[in-house]
Amino acid sequence: MLFPIVYAGIASLSGRGILLVGASRDVGCILADEMGLGKSVQLIALMVSRSLSHAHTNRSNLIVCPASLVYNWLAEFDRFCATSACCRVAGTASEREACASVPTLMMYVTSYDLARRDIEHFANYRFDCLAP
Repeated sequence: MLFPIVYAGIASLSGRGILLVGASRDVGCILADEMGLGKSVQLIALMVSRSLSHAHTNRSNLIVCPASLVYNWLAEFDRFCATSACCRVAGTASEREACASVPTLMMYVTSYDLARRDIEHFANYRFDCLAP
């Protein structure tokens, strides 16, 4: 459990508020609570809002998760933000490279294993938000 002072400060802000404050100060944030309380939608809201407000930077967002959750993340994007351009970075090396090289995408979702394999490719990108 977090120290009471830190916990009280975090509990007083909504999750998206915490993420926005952290992102505006270039520090990372951690959202942790029970399942089903909206961490995914808060992260999606942060990524979309920052992508829209920082459109001039042309930076995408990257979510790296277990392979079993890649399609869950894609379904969450379709559910909460169907208009955002999101790509599943999976398949063969050439398929992954083709997806990762589309400049207009707002979100990329890949697995830990494929991110590790493609680390040299991803090292060439500057992501606005990274959610491992």
